[in-house]
Amino acid sequence: MEEADLDQIRRANMRLGVSTHDDEDLRKAIALNPEYIAFGPVYPTILKKMKWSPQGLSRVSKWKQALGDIPLVAIGGMKVEFANDVFDAGADIISVLTDITLNVDPVNRVKEWLTITRGQGIESL
Repeated sequence: MEEADLDQIRRANMRLGVSTHDDEDLRKAIALNPEYIAFGPVYPTILKKMKWSPQGLSRVSKWKQALGDIPLVAIGGMKVEFANDVFDAGADIISVLTDITLNVDPVNRVKEWLTITRGQGIESL
């Protein structure tokens, strides 16, 4: 990120999002004034091996307090059953992958996600 031309990214009408995992990441991300900040893993994840432990909902709340108006994207181990708790903790958006791709009925799972997230958080960035 240190070498990225942030002005060029913004002139191209691209949205800058920054992933964070710890307090140092968060400090650096806020200084970049991104359109959103992702935080995770919130829950245990099997998508990829992470050097960070699951952060939990209390850290989602802490991150959102630090971000103010910057949208917070919660990521890592998300399941539709967790969505309401994640939004209640302060996430504006939930990023999900394996709960859909590994589901026996991914089409229905997408419909469940659309239903539970409708009207919560931010519809789009």
